[in-house]
Amino acid sequence: MNNHNSHNQNGQNSCFEAFVQWDDGWLNISVMPIIDNEDCLHYLVMLPDQRKVVLRINESGQWDEIKGEQSPFIESLGEAIEYHYAICN
Repeated sequence: MNNHNSHNQNGQNSCFEAFVQWDDGWLNISVMPIIDNEDCLHYLVMLPDQRKVVLRINESGQWDEIKGEQSPFIESLGEAIEYHYAICN
């Protein structure tokens, strides 16, 4: 799960779109993998309402927002990222 190949052939981060099932519908999100100054992989997620959240996989292996927030919505966003890598690799 943490071995996502997040770079294109030029070594730059590759943005991708994913779909998240939430409530009674689907959300289309844009995701950009980013590496912070400690070489940790994070994901900038742009939501349809223009909000942005930064996700990571914490020490417990759970998805959370970089500020520490965990919720079913955050977990669903993380699962959509995992699914993208599962079908694209």
